[in-house]
Amino acid sequence: MEKGTTNGTITNFDGVYYITISEVATLVFRYIGMEKIDRKVVGAGVLNTIMNSS
Repeated sequence: MEKGTTNGTITNFDGVYYITISEVATLVFRYIGMEKIDRKVVGAGVLNTIMNSS
């Protein structure tokens, strides 16, 4: 989810996702049983994130 907006997406079975966000944004990653992660994104590209159990 793009922080501060209602812009979000979900992953497929393999954890792959696609989202269009503003040029400078913070993505919030959440999943049941995992720690929430906020990642600042600048520019376009691939963002790999590993989530830890909570």
